[in-house]
Amino acid sequence: MKQSAITYLSVLLFVCSYGCAQPGTGTAEEQIKLPETKSIVEVLKANDHLSIERQIELYRRLKKEQPEAYTFWNEDELTMYGYGLLWNNQTKDALAIFNLLIDEFPESANTYDSAGEAYLALGDTERSLVHYRKALAMNPDNFYAEDQIHRILHPDDIPETEQEKFAKVYPVAAYREDLEQMAQRLLKVHPNALKFISEEDFRALIEQKKALLTEETTYAEFRWHCAEIIASLNCSHTSLGRFSTESSMLPVPLRFPLQTRLVGEQLFVVDPLENADQLAQKDEITHINGMPVGEIVRKIYRRIPSQGYIETTKRHEFNTWATGMIPFALNFPATYQVTLKGAKDPLQLTPTATVRNHFTNPAIKPCPDGLCFELAPDGRVGVLTVSTFNF
Repeated sequence: MKQSAITYLSVLLFVCSYGCAQPGTGTAEEQIKLPETKSIVEVLKANDHLSIERQIELYRRLKKEQPEAYTFWNEDELTMYGYGLLWNNQTKDALAIFNLLIDEFPESANTYDSAGEAYLALGDTERSLVHYRKALAMNPDNFYAEDQIHRILHPDDIPETEQEKFAKVYPVAAYREDLEQMAQRLLKVHPNALKFISEEDFRALIEQKKALLTEETTYAEFRWHCAEIIASLNCSHTSLGRFSTESSMLPVPLRFPLQTRLVGEQLFVVDPLENADQLAQKDEITHINGMPVGEIVRKIYRRIPSQGYIETTKRHEFNTWATGMIPFALNFPATYQVTLKGAKDPLQLTPTATVRNHFTNPAIKPCPDGLCFELAPDGRVGVLTVSTFNF
């Protein structure tokens, strides 16, 4: 069984579709709601007051009576509905949806993989193993299913955590094999892998990263190389899982000990953390460890996925994860010095003792609804906020 440095890559594709449907019928207790949409999942969500069995009955009835009216063909949409239930600890309901998917899409390996995950969450390792084996037989490139089978059969073989792998060094040949495998997989499964980058440039980037690998390359450095390759596709739904894994594996003493916010080309302190005796909010940082902020940001931007060439997402991601991204960009220095605008000498920073990612901007009032409107204090400017997952 292949043991790779990165066991699998997560590619999440979310599909939302909207249209119209007919009003529902039923008793007052089980009123069937058919919202103005062609999404079958939206129909199920509108009827989540029903048991999962009744929801599936509704699905089958609508498919029989109006097969062209709803998105019965959309496997991804129904899969994400099942995972939404699984992530909400409604595991039995999720399994029912995954079994429905097996009935609806029997040639899809992913449906068996999903059912295997639900059975495993329920503690039914026997059925989980059957479904993972089926998924792997249908798709031999499903390394996640391969890993899950190994874990079920060898429960005492505890895999290394990301924290344990952070500074570990793997053979250069293994790294290069993983890069080649990742490149081929992306080109094979991604529907628009070469929309924003030519195959020639994509291959050149792979070879460039292979050439940078040495006998001292750590797992963390390898992931940083992989992030740039994936981000080169310019697809906001294709990533290594945002930056959450890299952030969680990074030892706290190595984190950048300031919370910052990038505004245009300028980097400002928003929380000095343990360095309040030297810096204050709104101080502008021009250099970190002697490197211009602009150069650091460009290095990081090359590793943040976005939709096309839009940099808005990159800026938001940087502002969220900067305390972890900056160490990766600077190759994990043991200490940090910052130069402030107008200052002659750099400041030596005190290391941080806590992990504080900047998930929200306290200067922005959160929008609790899908659509919010408010006036600025002078009454002359209106702010409209639309909350949506649609990039």
